Amino acid sequence: MINTRNEIIFLLLNIKAFLSFKLKAILYFFIYGHFVRKRAINYYYSQNNTIKIHLGANKKISNFLNSQILGKIPIDITKKLPFEKNSVDVIFSTHVVEHIHRRELDFFISESFRVLKKNGMNVICTPSIKKIFEAVYLNKNENKNVLFARQDKWHNDGVKTACHQINLSMRNFGHRFLVDQEYMDWLAKKNKFEKCYVVPISKIPDKDIKDYVVNDKNDVWEAETDIYVLIKN
Repeated sequence: MINTRNEIIFLLLNIKAFLSFKLKAILYFFIYGHFVRKRAINYYYSQNNTIKIHLGANKKISNFLNSQILGKIPIDITKKLPFEKNSVDVIFSTHVVEHIHRRELDFFISESFRVLKKNGMNVICTPSIKKIFEAVYLNKNENKNVLFARQDKWHNDGVKTACHQINLSMRNFGHRFLVDQEYMDWLAKKNKFEKCYVVPISKIPDKDIKDYVVNDKNDVWEAETDIYVLIKN
């Protein structure tokens, strides 16, 4: 999106992307979003004492109910989550919430509080606007080169700058709203979570999630991503 020549092209690209995604999402919900999904969720609950939900699951994590909005267990995090109150131990997502709007994120945090058990946790991995800003404006930060290395894929101006990276992070990839720790702390408190803190990969409090991140995510992911852990009291 940072390469569009004018507003009309920008709008057309957004409309094309929106319609393409919405039509696919409607199709998957029509086929799988009712009895098929409910049967899969009920079966998972019957087979597991610890209930762990992976949202936006492009790859599966062991011991989790793996949901993908364009998949056989479609869950739209902007809608009411299809789980009973106080029935889930862990919710996990990576690079999902930045694709929804601010008020939709607020609703998702509220819904996650509803379905989590006492001491349950919502682990959210998402690009941090503060982390990206610090990386691209601090010349000694090794993450700068990691992030700048992929700019050639998105523009051919022959220059790599912090300006390009910030706009890329905010406007490309279907991003809608990027957060930082201050905002997530406020949002968690607003929705009655007891704690919200950022952890490094080594301190992720769920072994299955930690193994997945270690084995699956690359340097770019780590350079721009904060891992938020929200704990329900």
